[in-house]
Amino acid sequence: MAAKPKIFCVITGDVIDSTLLDAADRKRMNRSMQKLGEVLVQGGYRVNAQETFRGDSFQLVLKESSRVMEVALLLRAYMRGTELEGDQVLDVRLGIGLGPIEFKAKSQNASDGTAYRYAAKALDQTVKNNLANIWIKTGIEELDENLNSINVAWETIISRWTVAQSKSMLRALQGYVHQDIANQLKVTQSTITRSLQSADEKAIQYLKAFCQRQILNYIGDPK
Repeated sequence: MAAKPKIFCVITGDVIDSTLLDAADRKRMNRSMQKLGEVLVQGGYRVNAQETFRGDSFQLVLKESSRVMEVALLLRAYMRGTELEGDQVLDVRLGIGLGPIEFKAKSQNASDGTAYRYAAKALDQTVKNNLANIWIKTGIEELDENLNSINVAWETIISRWTVAQSKSMLRALQGYVHQDIANQLKVTQSTITRSLQSADEKAIQYLKAFCQRQILNYIGDPK
């Protein structure tokens, strides 16, 4: 019997309306994007590879497939927490693919496989459907429907996050308690509590856990 192929998570993303940023804000965007992998590692995720393209697009490869929706939330919170000079809020579209990687190369651009193709198709769907800025494709129709229904549901929450709420949510998703977040952001604990309540943290955490269970039930989580 042939061995079951390893399942990887590929996340392909691009910054929304990056061409509208002025030179100063574009530099802020670039600095944020260079730290994406570092932010995930701080949250306890194992990042196998990261590559940035054209300054406003990126690709990440992770092994922990069951936590991919948590990673997507963290990436959105991190980017939306970037302070810009203008009124624009920095945000990203994320296409997620779960599947094997049949050909690995030193460069992400040269690697290929099911997970990469699924991620590309999922990213296309964020634009075509215009329902959510996170979309996932696993090759399992029922699982895709379940997870993308959640993506549509929490998009209405995420799209309202302010910069301050996004900074609080980033740290909450990384596992910090309210007092630790307050210490990091140099505000009071009550300020953080109100910020996270306004950001619907409890609902996000509940839906995030549901997504993880769904992926574990259908796919598992190879170590």
